[in-house]
Amino acid sequence: MEVPRHVEESVEAIRRSKSILIVTHHDADGASSAGVLARSLEALGKDYDVIVLRQLYPESLEELPLSEFDFVVFTDLGGRYVDQIKNYVEDFLVVDHHDRNALESPKVFHPAQMGYDPDTEASASTLSALLSFELIKDPKTLVYGLVGAAGDNQIQSGAFTGLNRVYVVRGVKAGLLTLYKDLALSGLRYKELPWVLLYSEPALPGLVGNEEAVYDLLERVGITARYPSGRVKYTDLDLDTRKRLVTALVLHLLRHGWSVGEAQSIIGEIYEVNGNVGWLSTIRGFKSLVNAVAKNRRPDIFVPLFLDRFEYLADAEEIYYRYRKSVVAAIRKAREIVEPVGSFAVVDGRKIVPYYASGAVASVLSSELNRPVVVFVSDEGGYVKASLRGRKGLSEVVEELLHGLDAEGGGHSEAAGFRIKEEDLDIVLERLASIKARD
Repeated sequence: MEVPRHVEESVEAIRRSKSILIVTHHDADGASSAGVLARSLEALGKDYDVIVLRQLYPESLEELPLSEFDFVVFTDLGGRYVDQIKNYVEDFLVVDHHDRNALESPKVFHPAQMGYDPDTEASASTLSALLSFELIKDPKTLVYGLVGAAGDNQIQSGAFTGLNRVYVVRGVKAGLLTLYKDLALSGLRYKELPWVLLYSEPALPGLVGNEEAVYDLLERVGITARYPSGRVKYTDLDLDTRKRLVTALVLHLLRHGWSVGEAQSIIGEIYEVNGNVGWLSTIRGFKSLVNAVAKNRRPDIFVPLFLDRFEYLADAEEIYYRYRKSVVAAIRKAREIVEPVGSFAVVDGRKIVPYYASGAVASVLSSELNRPVVVFVSDEGGYVKASLRGRKGLSEVVEELLHGLDAEGGGHSEAAGFRIKEEDLDIVLERLASIKARD
């Protein structure tokens, strides 16, 4: 796992620095990136701060206290603004897996520089964990780097691959991880089954936010689920009942347009973090928790979790439960107002969908409708944010939609987004109607 030479130079610069600023994205990948870096900075006795942003734009740079720190690390954002960042700070590194245009820059650390696929084999937290490992040689930083990779859907066909897989192997050899195969839903070991399915992660189409559908599915496989007698957990079920439940879930997903491979991927490797507790005891549970806390921009709570300060777990859980309830409420409302626009389905959620829920809403509706979905939500300063979810080709769709507009956008093949001025929304909708979705 040799890092590129320019990253080695950044490692040495961090060692020399007294104060470090981490600027990161408000999701699981961004939070995990900040968390694993904080783990090494704590060990080195450095002064540091963490700032969480919805997204980084050129105007954001003016508002950040970049000049007040000896070194700045941008994680899970910033790749497209390297030249602009240079105007504000000299010593910095961008750890990002999105934009490929700056791969030659000595200020960028990107998975492609090590030969890994940035969509499936290494995320920003994967690289941040490697940076942290270079600083303090703590193998648990590599394990915690998997949290953000899971948050960016890099568990492919039920298992990590690429550089993420290297971390899994190292974690097992170090006695930090235990692997086994099982139903791979967040919270399965801590919450009652109806709750797990109703607020499911990954969001299961037709079940998330649909209480009657959840109860019906469980009762069809012989699980008494309705309260007050139905406080049953997955761990309470015998092996035969578990098998019936998995079969019912796979058939349900197939009926909602998932491929056989996608449906079967709900059975996958479980990455149990030895010595951790509650939601933090598995990589998927950890991911769900820190994603919610990051969406609320609370580094004061998610950073300590990566330092193994489990006394912050209760506060993180409280935020998570509120977050999931608000996301599911947004999904329910979006189902009522979704409309077809050409090959796409569109939700104008500017008045009903919270900013942080747009991606989750788009993912669920895309599965339920079996077509790509665009969800629009209000952003600060008179802007509109859009989240796109679908099968493939969405980053190219964003390029077509934004051509010639004063707008920002990008992403991955199956998940992308952009920000436009509100007055350009009609133009984007007209273009969307004429674009054929990729099969």
